[in-house]
This record gives sequence, structure tokens and C-alpha cells, in this order.
Amino acid sequence: MQEKKEVKEQAVEQVKEDKTPALQAQQPDLIGKANSVAERLEKGNKLFSALLDRQEKLQVEKTLGGSTEAGIAPKVTTDEDKAIAAAKKQLEGTGYEDMLDPPKQ
Repeated sequence: MQEKKEVKEQAVEQVKEDKTPALQAQQPDLIGKANSVAERLEKGNKLFSALLDRQEKLQVEKTLGGSTEAGIAPKVTTDEDKAIAAAKKQLEGTGYEDMLDPPKQ
């Protein structure tokens, strides 16, 4: 039983020793790739940050300018308009909802 364990351990050690030179040869290549990826990420983050700043400035200008998302000024409704809309909603389906709109001349 112990002989099998020793054989397995020796086999594992031999495999580790065989792979070590190959891994050492690949490490500089992997490190170089990781560094290039990190540089690309940093450039992308800088670009994203600049675009986000521009977007925030535009949003502030839009908000302070008083325009809505569609670029149309918000519609101001009076109490009378609200009352007519509520009455139309109550009369909906009765045939009398058009009576609330005076004929335009």
C-alpha cells in the first residue's frame, strides 16, 4: 500500500519537474500579455472617465435649461384643464364627453 503511495508521489514530482522549464519559459510571455492588457484597460478607463464627465455636464445643462428628455418644454396644465380631463374621464363611453369641449371657431 505504501509502495503505491511512494510511486504516485514520485510520479507527481517527476511531472512537476518536467513542467517547470516550460512554465518558466512561458512566464515572461504571460507577464507581458498581462501588462499590455492592463495598459489597454487604463486607456479605456481614462476615455470612459472623459466621456462620463462630458455626459454629466450635458445633463446639468439640460436640467438647468428647463427642457425635458425629448427636448420639448414641459406642458403647464391649469386647474381648469385638470377638471375638464377628470370630467371627460367620468363621462367616457356615455356619448356626452364631447360636450365639455366648446366648438372652436
